This record gives sequence, structure tokens and C-alpha cells, in this order.
Amino acid sequence: MTNSQSFLTAVFLHSLFPLSRLFPANAFLVLSFSFFFNISMGQTSSAPTSALRTCLSQAVGSSNVAFPGPFYQISDVKRYNLDIDSNPAAITYPSSNEQVASVITCARDHKAKVQARSGGHNYGNFALGGADGSNTVVVDLDNFKQFSIDDQSWIATIGAGTLLGDVTDKLQKHGRAMAHGTCPQVGIGGHATIGMCYGSGC
Repeated sequence: MTNSQSFLTAVFLHSLFPLSRLFPANAFLVLSFSFFFNISMGQTSSAPTSALRTCLSQAVGSSNVAFPGPFYQISDVKRYNLDIDSNPAAITYPSSNEQVASVITCARDHKAKVQARSGGHNYGNFALGGADGSNTVVVDLDNFKQFSIDDQSWIATIGAGTLLGDVTDKLQKHGRAMAHGTCPQVGIGGHATIGMCYGSGC
């Protein structure tokens, strides 16, 4: 949080503090607003270069990429662990293999790291580049939720952005199931590449 933002928060909370003393129920309102204000405005990312912005906007379309700004943390970053400051340079939402390749090319050409995000369920915020992550371009896989299953071989093809809750529902319709934990919001991308080896899917 910058000094000016800290000052604004302090002024606002000071104006509400007398109310919280007179009416204890308002103390929750004060704390809630402080939390919301810090998350939405207090966490800032290193601004990506204009060249990287232009490249990513052309790669996926200007409406499918988010850069640091007001409410960036809430609407796009969505840190799983709020204790770790993860501030990626950009969040992209490609919808095709070609767009994913273009995002990777942009990051490579502008010396930025690339990180895929399936469900984002990670205590280290690694789907956002981990701590800081200011030089990381996130490839959000929300648009990759395709599902198909061969009723002869029972081999299922599942998009990396599909959440485990949805995977369970779709497999159940075919009389099939798979091992996983109890968190339906976990993405199959991370679960299949890491969770199956180290988590509850072992």
C-alpha cells in the first residue's frame, strides 16, 4: 500500500471509529471495509511495459487481458492466500491453443515469466507467480473446460480449466469416477499434474 492510500484508509477509519465505540456492531463494518480497501487498492503490481501490454492485448484481445489497476486484485488476481503478496504483471484469458502460444511468445519476447492458472487453489499462490510475481504473465484456463469420454476405452479428455466438482458431475453421468480430495473448486490442471502425485489423488 502506498503512503497516500494508507493515509486515506486511516482518515476513513478515523471517521468511523467513534461510531464503533458507541455501537460495537459497527466494529465489524470498519474491519470489513479496511480489509476490502487494502485488498482492492493496497496491493499494486509492477506495471508491465507498454510493449508487453500491446503484445498481450493483440494476442488475446483487449477485453481478455487485465493489467494492474483499481480492483485488479479482486476481479482478476484473486489471491488464494491473502498473506502472500502476489502481483502478476497481467492476467490473460485465452480461448484457443493459438492464443496461449501467442501469450507465451509475448512473455518470452519481453523477458517475462509465464504461469498457467487452472483453479488457483494453492497456498503459495504459485498460480500467480508466487510471492511478488510482478514479472509474471498468468494464463488463466477458465475458457478450457471441454469434456469428452470414449464409452469403449473409458478414456476421458478434460480441459485444464475444469474444476473437480464439474469433473465429478460429468464423469458420474457416464458411471465413472476418479480419486480426488474434498475441494470441488480445485482445477483439474493442477490436480492432474501435481495433486495426483503428491495429494489425495495418490
